[in-house]
Amino acid sequence: MTSIPSSLDAGAGLPGFLVGIILMSIGLGGAKSGVSPLMADQYTNWEKKILAKPNGKRVIIDRDLTMEKIYHAYYWAINIGALSALATTYIEKDIGFWAAFLLPSCALCLSLLTLVLCRNKIAFRIMLCAAKNGFNMDAARRQGQTYAVDWDDKFVTDLQRGLIACRIFAFYPILWVCHLQINNNLVSQAAQMETHGLPNDFFPTLNLIAVLVLLPLVTNVLYPTLRKLHIKSPPVNHMAVGFFIEAIAIAYCAGIQQVIYTRGPCFKHALECPTSDGGRIPNRVSVWLQVPVYVLDGLAEVFFDVVSQEYAYNKAPDNMKSIVQAVLSSMSGVGAVLGFALYPVAHNPYLVWMYAALAAAIGLASVVFWLLFQKYNAEDAELNKRDVSNNGGGSVVTDESTNLSM
Repeated sequence: MTSIPSSLDAGAGLPGFLVGIILMSIGLGGAKSGVSPLMADQYTNWEKKILAKPNGKRVIIDRDLTMEKIYHAYYWAINIGALSALATTYIEKDIGFWAAFLLPSCALCLSLLTLVLCRNKIAFRIMLCAAKNGFNMDAARRQGQTYAVDWDDKFVTDLQRGLIACRIFAFYPILWVCHLQINNNLVSQAAQMETHGLPNDFFPTLNLIAVLVLLPLVTNVLYPTLRKLHIKSPPVNHMAVGFFIEAIAIAYCAGIQQVIYTRGPCFKHALECPTSDGGRIPNRVSVWLQVPVYVLDGLAEVFFDVVSQEYAYNKAPDNMKSIVQAVLSSMSGVGAVLGFALYPVAHNPYLVWMYAALAAAIGLASVVFWLLFQKYNAEDAELNKRDVSNNGGGSVVTDESTNLSM
């Protein structure tokens, strides 16, 4: 409402922007911590099943592989929605901010209507569990207490399993500092290059396109191939690979910035020298040089982001799934705050050093991350186990199955 031209003329733009940021933070905090567990909780089959296919081949319906594919499909759908940035960029340019904000507002209303209409068909247990339970963090083994307690050893075990995930996610802020560069400093970098008439904030959508292309390839080609070759690919390894690919992407950013600084007309002071005509003439470097950054960053996302959400769901106790998911989601916020520390060097002529330092930091973090947490790979299946009374339910899906001969 505050982006309507009359509201902007009345000075409501900045207050509306600030209120919108606060409301979006609250809304996203609740939604991101609940939607992912809510989705995964719809699949209720906990035991492996053998299914005979029409062609006579028998396959194993494996929960872990099914959950992997569910989360990949979920993340793919998220990036389909994120492609709306393509439309809103041009809507804002050709019509105005009010129309650009109207598009996602209508989409959110449609989502809310869907939830309301299907409220009796969806398990809201995960989204409401944080409000209905106490989550006593001082829990300890019952036999070690000198007084009666209202928890048992199973709760302590579940809590320890959830804390494993939280410790792993402690490395994610540095990852998000690097990943979020595609939405700020890389947009500024594009402005220093020849964009061939395209707006410089258009190019981050290449990251979304890369995810949409690469995610099905990783899900349906890479992972099945690794399983057929009997090569284990546990989640901690996936995350470490994502860290390392992100390091390569940021190192490539440093290389691009160095190329920009070697070209005229402004060299190390792109858009700032008198010959840039007030910032309208960029250095003579094509913006398409950035494409590999978005591809590499998208590939890193496929490895570190998708599997982290699956990991948060699998490792969290049944009554703490939203809490653990909230911890994971908060890491991106911590990373955004840490990004403010880059402000003193996020300008010419220090950008090469900034990207190089980030690449070194995330590269070192990837090594330390794997050294610290690779021990959990051996016990991953055990950590995923649950004591459940109902192992049925859920539909049988064969696409994510593995052959008995594997």
